[in-house]
Amino acid sequence: MSLEDDSRSLIETIDAALRGSFGIDPERDHDEVCALATTGYVVSCWRNTVLEDIHSGGFVSNARRGSYARDGIRDQDMARLNVVTWRQIRPHVHPTGIDVMAVRDLLRDKKRLVTIGTNTFTCGNLFAGTWTKLVWHLNEGAWLPLDLAGRMFGGDEAAAMRYYAICGGNYAPDWFGNPWWEAAVTAWAKQNPPARFEDLDLALHTPNELDDNTIQWLMRAKYDRVFSDAIRTWKLDRGGNQTDPAGDLWFPPGVPELPKHLR
Repeated sequence: MSLEDDSRSLIETIDAALRGSFGIDPERDHDEVCALATTGYVVSCWRNTVLEDIHSGGFVSNARRGSYARDGIRDQDMARLNVVTWRQIRPHVHPTGIDVMAVRDLLRDKKRLVTIGTNTFTCGNLFAGTWTKLVWHLNEGAWLPLDLAGRMFGGDEAAAMRYYAICGGNYAPDWFGNPWWEAAVTAWAKQNPPARFEDLDLALHTPNELDDNTIQWLMRAKYDRVFSDAIRTWKLDRGGNQTDPAGDLWFPPGVPELPKHLR
C-alpha cells in the first residue's frame, strides 16, 4: 500500500470516528471539529510540555518564593491557564488547517496576557525563571501540525487538524471549549448550582475569570456522573452511539525532549 493510500485510509478512519463516536460530521460541523482540534492542539503544544514539570513544583529551587518556578502551579491556576490558552488559540484553528505561525507567535510572546480570576498577568512574569525552557517546548509544539501533515497526510493540513480533533475528543473530553461543554456544565449546575448566578455564565464562556472557590466547584464537575452523562447524551442525540475500538490510542502528538543544555 502506498503512502497516499495509507493517508487516505487514516483520514477515512478519523472521519468515521468523528461521526460514529461524537456525532460530528467533519464535512459539515466545522465549528465542532475546530473546537475539538483546538483541545487536542492545546494539550499537545501547551499542556503536555515542560509545563507539567512546572505545575508539579520544585522546578527551580532558587527562584523567588511564591513563583511558579519555585512552588509550582496551583490546580486552580492550571485549569484557568488552560482555558485562557484554548480561547486564544481557537481563532487560529480553521477547517483548512491550523495557522501554526500565528500560534507560534502567540505562545512565544512574553507579553501574552492571561487573566486568572480578576487579575491579569504577562506570561513572562508568570513563568520567570522557567521561561527559556517553556518557550522552547511551546515553539516545538506549535510546529507539530505541519510535521504531522507532512509525515502522515501527504501535506494535507485539514486532515492533520481533524487528527487533532479526534485526539482532543478522546484524550480530553472534559475540557472547556469542547462542543458539549455547555450541555455538561449546565447539567452540573442544575444539580449543584454555583454560589452566585452570574458564575454560571462565566463557567460557560470564560471560566478563567472565576474566583478560586468557584473554579474548584467547576473542576469537581468532571468527577461527577451527571457531567459525563450529559456529554454522552449530547453525542447520542447527534447519532454518536458507537464505541471507537481505537479510542485509547488517539493521543495528541508529543513534543520532543528538552535539549541537554536546557535540562
